Amino acid sequence: MLKRALVADPNQRYADAEEMRGELEPSPKAASAASLPPADRIAAALSSVAVGGGLVAFLNQLVNVVAAFGSGSADRPGLWMAVAPPALGLAAVALLRQRWRRRGWTEPGPASHLPQTTVALRLSLLALALVAWKAAAGVPGGWPSWLDSALHGAQAGGLTAGAWGLLECRRRHGGGDEPFLWLGGLLVLLSVTVDGLRAMAGAP
Repeated sequence: MLKRALVADPNQRYADAEEMRGELEPSPKAASAASLPPADRIAAALSSVAVGGGLVAFLNQLVNVVAAFGSGSADRPGLWMAVAPPALGLAAVALLRQRWRRRGWTEPGPASHLPQTTVALRLSLLALALVAWKAAAGVPGGWPSWLDSALHGAQAGGLTAGAWGLLECRRRHGGGDEPFLWLGGLLVLLSVTVDGLRAMAGAP
């Protein structure tokens, strides 16, 4: 900056003091995930829970509906109530993204090393391990409710972390999504699919 101020050619120097002061002043820093207002961080977490947990609940309810049709049961559960949480979560995500863009709470560059990625991958692998345990060793006596609760919790937690991580990725323009977040989501959906097929086949 000093070289430009002292250069002999007037066309290369600062036009006036205002231009020089503009370079001296730091550019406004975009809000990071940690510096977002608490209300926005809570809203991001809750909307991610609605999307991730709601999607797992919907898929499990869909398995129950298909199984009821296959068995000819007169008691056929509905899907409408299961659709509401993920739909509301997606609507909340859209509103949050619009709010962050309007207020300038976005960041340039890729989103890397997100904590949500680690959580999503670990929980998705746990869900796959629990499904494999059920398929290979069966369900120990008296444990079916505990095992299913742990499985559904791992699936919901994995998709929740993935949804939260993707929301953070979309807040950073020009970087794209972190691929391991999608991998975690696909592994969770694989565990849901395998467990659902076993349930429709009548396996415990």
